[in-house]
Amino acid sequence: MDWKSVPLGDGEVAIDMGEEDWQGFGGLEECTQYTLMKPSELKKNEETGSKEKIHALTIPSAIRDHKDILGAAETGSGKTLAFAIPIIHGILQEKLNSEGLIDGDNKLEALILTPTRELALQVRNHIVAAAKYTDIKILVNNEAIDNRAAYFIYHTYIKTKSPESFTKDFLALVYLVGFVIGGLSQEKQERLLKKRPQIIVATPGRLWELMERVTSYLQNIESVRYLVIDEADRMVEKGHFQELHRILERLNASIARRQTFVFSATLTLVHAPPSRLKSMKAWTKTSDNKLANLMKTIKMNGKPKVVDLTRKLGTAEMLSEARILCGKEEKDMYLYYFLVKHPGRTLVFCNSIDCVRHLKGVFDQLQCQPLWLHASMLQKQRLKNLEKFSSKPQGLLLATDVAARGLDIPGIQHVLHYQVPRTSESYIHRSGRTARAAKEGLSVILMDPSEVSAYRKLCFTLNREADLPVFPIDAELMPSIQDRVKLAQQLALEMHRLEKKSADSKWFEKAAKELDLALSDSDFSRSSDSDDEDKKDEQQEKSKLVGQLRSRLNQLLSQPIAPRRQMGITKYPTRSGKLDLPSVQNEQTALEALQEEKQEPESLKFLRKVKSGKVKKQKQKKLKRRK
Repeated sequence: MDWKSVPLGDGEVAIDMGEEDWQGFGGLEECTQYTLMKPSELKKNEETGSKEKIHALTIPSAIRDHKDILGAAETGSGKTLAFAIPIIHGILQEKLNSEGLIDGDNKLEALILTPTRELALQVRNHIVAAAKYTDIKILVNNEAIDNRAAYFIYHTYIKTKSPESFTKDFLALVYLVGFVIGGLSQEKQERLLKKRPQIIVATPGRLWELMERVTSYLQNIESVRYLVIDEADRMVEKGHFQELHRILERLNASIARRQTFVFSATLTLVHAPPSRLKSMKAWTKTSDNKLANLMKTIKMNGKPKVVDLTRKLGTAEMLSEARILCGKEEKDMYLYYFLVKHPGRTLVFCNSIDCVRHLKGVFDQLQCQPLWLHASMLQKQRLKNLEKFSSKPQGLLLATDVAARGLDIPGIQHVLHYQVPRTSESYIHRSGRTARAAKEGLSVILMDPSEVSAYRKLCFTLNREADLPVFPIDAELMPSIQDRVKLAQQLALEMHRLEKKSADSKWFEKAAKELDLALSDSDFSRSSDSDDEDKKDEQQEKSKLVGQLRSRLNQLLSQPIAPRRQMGITKYPTRSGKLDLPSVQNEQTALEALQEEKQEPESLKFLRKVKSGKVKKQKQKKLKRRK
């Protein structure tokens, strides 16, 4: 049998190992011994991004003492491995202790529940990465087996036996990780469950659907040995994830002993009481009460190990924070300024899908090539956009809170909040998409006057004693930025109107075609000839306007952004003693600009304001108020 001839299935994870890596292997017995990882060895695994604190405090208690774990740690601290490694270790230990090691009849060992589909996919990939160091490969959501894993078994074990036993023995040696989420084919996931996966990573909605369809493999779901609820504070909120509560009722009906892992970055975060309840003595909500209610809902066994590594401020230690004060209509302008002035992989969060659509239209016209992500998109498109964003060093992703929790996208330098987040948890999780794994990152809030109240509540909940620093803006560039953004907004609006009218005019004909109705010409011409001519003229005028706007915008985009005095808009281009040319875009990063702004003396800041005309404008405003 030639290992190179084994096909690679769709979505399969290929193990990046050469033939030399397999030499010197002592066979099945040595393989299983390698899998039993010691917690102290985890600190040496640089590839897994291990952080000593969360792993050192949770993994020994989980493996040695079999305790339930309640873990709260900052975003990007490696919480996924804190439950993945004990699960893998436990399954391997049971296989090693069992008499019949080669047995293809697997049973469900672990159930991992996540709030979003993208997070479920990421958790699955992390389990694959963790199991990579056990020298046992993983068959994930495939029809075919991994070619290098096949070579390993054939080279070290199977070649001494008959070829007929290859498939059975291979399936006994690997972990099958099921991937059960909405938005993908339910029939394909049912076929996956027939392979009897030992670990299922799922979102509650699709898992409950499969449980209701009396899928045979899920009938004994109560007997799982490991239960993980990732981002638990969000999952158990009232009014959210009703299917999770039904799944928990089913699991809690069993008397079987299981080990439960509960993790989140905001597990112990407690909001200040509403103003109407501040004077009431009954308000006693604390982090301890929150954890107690969570343990009661999930029904954790005994006294769990509680690990709280969150900082007082809530956000990651390496995260820098700032704000930009602007009007509501100016947010597009300041966002475009940031993207042009400080390029880098940037994630922009919005509070609604409509806002994401608005920004997508405007920044498409500005040739920023934005990608978007929201709950109304098809799942395949969501995953595709995430993949594209991860591959672009200067990518731009516009997203709702569906991308806020858990996603570990490498190299995100900036997180911008187009609107002030509705909750403190949202702010922490959004900002946590950057500054991960001890790397620096920047989070910036775009704030208009109507959002000041929400911003104050946010600062109070997160124990901010002072305001976030103001992000530095070069006022001399703003007129050029404004010209481009206004044209882009007008162009996006006109194109939207054209597309809407075109869709409205075709709906009648499309509906008739779908109903298979034979209509006469009079049925289609619902208006007079004169009206039709007027509509055609109006359509042509709007198309002409769109062409003119696009031409003007393209002309502006072809020029470098520079102050107007450097763009030739002055009577005296050599007033400074030399010819002013358009400035080249500086290479200063956003973090460097923010640090420089913090260190700049107040006197220099004042002089810069005078130069930009801000002081003069402020005086004029004061005079108007006095009058």
